[in-house]
Amino acid sequence: MKRFQTQPGFTQHLCFEIIRRRRIIARGAGNSKISAGFTLIELMIATVIFAIVLTVMVTAFVQVGRIFYKGVSISNTQEAARSVISNISSDLISAKSYTCTNENNTPGKTCTYGGNVNYFCVGLHRYSYKLDNPKQKITGNDVINPDAKNPKGIVQSVIPSGCPDPASVPGTNTKQMLGPDMQLNNFTQNCANSFCTINIHIVFYGFDTSVFRSKANPDDPSKAINDADATCSGNLLSTQFCTATDMTTSINMRF
Repeated sequence: MKRFQTQPGFTQHLCFEIIRRRRIIARGAGNSKISAGFTLIELMIATVIFAIVLTVMVTAFVQVGRIFYKGVSISNTQEAARSVISNISSDLISAKSYTCTNENNTPGKTCTYGGNVNYFCVGLHRYSYKLDNPKQKITGNDVINPDAKNPKGIVQSVIPSGCPDPASVPGTNTKQMLGPDMQLNNFTQNCANSFCTINIHIVFYGFDTSVFRSKANPDDPSKAINDADATCSGNLLSTQFCTATDMTTSINMRF
């Protein structure tokens, strides 16, 4: 039967080349003992070359892993922002009523939200969120059991009618719209004359909070992490577990 041979690898090729050269030298010198094996120096050289190649390969593999994780983090954060905007936009397009309450508990068609627990209602959906909490990051339990009375991120719930305060009238089918390790840093929704503009800023991070920067706090990550324009700053090694997404959309309402 015909035997198939595979192509030798780099290390195997290096060994063959050393043996071949030794045999050539041995034939020229008339000494067959020279080709009997490797010298210690030759083994050391081969080991060093192999170690260098292995180090380069491992470094490249680790770098690819960091790039992949960074890409997944960016994709998940952007998907969360798109999902929030898509849900609110769909409600605004199809619903027949809209009520918002700003930090002064003043209802109206035009509201820029901020301050303590904020909420607005579109049709039978109420959206609650809080921006001034220094610990806004979503944990696993927050995703499974979101609390509309003291929300982290942005929480959607179903209400029977009107737009009751989350602290007095809990909603049903409550769900957290952000994923684990995400934080809602800014949310604005300006509606007037049947036209709405929505902006959302979400950050995702792991255990390292020293990678955040903002215009107001370029050198103080502990404050920048809660700023509306917080971004991740640094090389890939320090920011592989951090990403920030800002998304804006404009829609026409039916009412």
